[in-house]
Amino acid sequence: MRFTTKQRLLLLRYLLRATRDYASRAAKNCVRISIGRKTFWPDTDLFFRQYFWRIVGLRQTSKVTCTSLESEGPGSQALMIMDAIVFARWSGLVYVHTPFSSIRHADRPAREWADAWETTFNLGAGEIACDSKRHDVADFFYYFIMFFRYSQLELNGLEVQFGMQTGMNELALLYMDTVPEFRRRYYLNKSPITTPEVTVAVHVRRGYDMCENHDLFTSTETILRTVAAVKSTLSTHKVKHRIEVYSEGDTTDFAEICLPGVELRKYRVGHISETDPAVITNVPMPGAESFVDVDAIEAMRRLVEADVLIMAKSSFRYYAGLISDGIKIFEPPRAAMPDWIVRSSDGSFDVAEFERQLVILLQARDAALTRESAGIS
Repeated sequence: MRFTTKQRLLLLRYLLRATRDYASRAAKNCVRISIGRKTFWPDTDLFFRQYFWRIVGLRQTSKVTCTSLESEGPGSQALMIMDAIVFARWSGLVYVHTPFSSIRHADRPAREWADAWETTFNLGAGEIACDSKRHDVADFFYYFIMFFRYSQLELNGLEVQFGMQTGMNELALLYMDTVPEFRRRYYLNKSPITTPEVTVAVHVRRGYDMCENHDLFTSTETILRTVAAVKSTLSTHKVKHRIEVYSEGDTTDFAEICLPGVELRKYRVGHISETDPAVITNVPMPGAESFVDVDAIEAMRRLVEADVLIMAKSSFRYYAGLISDGIKIFEPPRAAMPDWIVRSSDGSFDVAEFERQLVILLQARDAALTRESAGIS
């Protein structure tokens, strides 16, 4: 591995601090043993121990897993596991799978909620199961803790630990070879939804913790400009289509976006707004095509399988974008995949590129219909 002078200094600083902390905990564990108590090693120490054996050449293969983060929702936890799998493959580690145990925003009993997402994502399919005791299997999540603690944001921990010349945001580029595998796993227990029209799914982040000054908030004006441009392009090409808006927000959040032909689909993540007039009366907002109340798992599936996905700023939509093989209109933060169309903060995007991808999409749909009519799988 080749390191710059700055990287060597940061690596040295990491090794010194990690060694100091490891020695301190080793001493405390000796005391625990002497008084008959169990020893304790945090995951940061497991990572340090693995890395130490690796750099001295005594152990070439180490194992890593990714356990549930109780404070995070399904999209965030899925992405963390995907990060762990990609990270392991690119750094010579062995990934062993730990199923979801706790996911935030449950709309049903916690175990049932975690199991439902486990079978939705299927991220553990084909992976070795992690020993419940874990022993020397480090938790990928604590890699981030070590990164913040020792590199102090000056150098990405991937470089510190394994010499990978990439930043965490750039790790998204490494997904390109792995995304088809994640997509295959997703469809192991389901078939793609087919519709006679082109479906446009618009993910709008509202409700729960969203407010206008939130970093992940996108204004209604921005969303409207994107939707209008997509709708205009589809109409110009005489493409039969339907537009579905998915959000936790109440219908009162979407008065401006209730355009003819737009269907509002409110999904529940851990709570149902009993003050939403559409929930109480089951009457759609004026101008909206209809109002449908769905759960988060159904919303995720519709985002994944839409022909056109207009993405909000969330892990929920990012997972959907990775698995989707439709057209993705993306808004930072986090890195975009090469074929994603990036929209600006005012909602505008490269319409010519959208048209180019639309032609390819329509050709693929026509070919699929031809095969289906001919009875060819």
